[in-house]
Amino acid sequence: MKTLLKLETRKRDKAMMLYMIEEPTTLRLFRDLFTIFYEPLVRVYKSANVYSSITDFARFADDMILTVEKCQRQDVSADPNQTVQAFIDLCARHEHNLYKFVHEVHLHDNGLFDQLMSWIENILSFLRNGPKAGGKLDMNALFLGAVESRQVDKDTCIREINQLIKWQEKRKKWHQDKTRQKMATGDTPGGGGGMGNEGKGAGADLSMGFKPGDFGLHAMDLQDLDDSQDEFDESSDSDDELDPIVAERKRRAKAQDFLRARAGEPVKPDVGQVGLMRESFVDMLRMVLAE
Repeated sequence: MKTLLKLETRKRDKAMMLYMIEEPTTLRLFRDLFTIFYEPLVRVYKSANVYSSITDFARFADDMILTVEKCQRQDVSADPNQTVQAFIDLCARHEHNLYKFVHEVHLHDNGLFDQLMSWIENILSFLRNGPKAGGKLDMNALFLGAVESRQVDKDTCIREINQLIKWQEKRKKWHQDKTRQKMATGDTPGGGGGMGNEGKGAGADLSMGFKPGDFGLHAMDLQDLDDSQDEFDESSDSDDELDPIVAERKRRAKAQDFLRARAGEPVKPDVGQVGLMRESFVDMLRMVLAE
């Protein structure tokens, strides 16, 4: 029955996806996106000697296949650091071809490369500093406007907001305690863990040494992404090809690991009045971002 449910769900998802693709709005969106990216791609193809870059990419693909096959032939108990180092060496062998392609584009792009870098810098600047006009979302004005229009009950809304504040403080302390516990047991890069644990967790450094703070983001704000990833891993479809009994045991083991990871987490209070201000909040947010 579980397998039948998965198959029926996939069938429904595919039907809904086809329906969305066939909608006129989706087709117009694809056409607009193609129009937006078509001209820059043509300029890149004309200026960067793409034929030589394709040859370089073919060499990289062949080398990558050989590297993967070599890693697959290694013993299961082999040092994972050697596997990681093999792929690092692979990238190092072909790194100069990538730089050559970027150099060719930069020399003959007629300003395209500078515009792309400026676009990326604008995104990073927005993440760090917010809108250029310096506009801010006034939550007090949002609350007072909702009260004056009798959209929410003032006393009930204040009580729910205070409950959310206390819950967030307890949840932040819970995350900090859990992070300290991981560091004490060596599950994080700072606690002497192995290569397999690097880069995990919202508070951990990203690849190439980047941190959430480099983009103007707080590490705690990214914790929900880790939670969502845990839930996604728990509901993964990788068990479909396993024996039903083995798949069920694996699912229960994942569920137990997830429960242990969430043990002691403060329970979010039930709120009703705060959610009624969502539409007003979205409208004010759009006004701030449009400035």
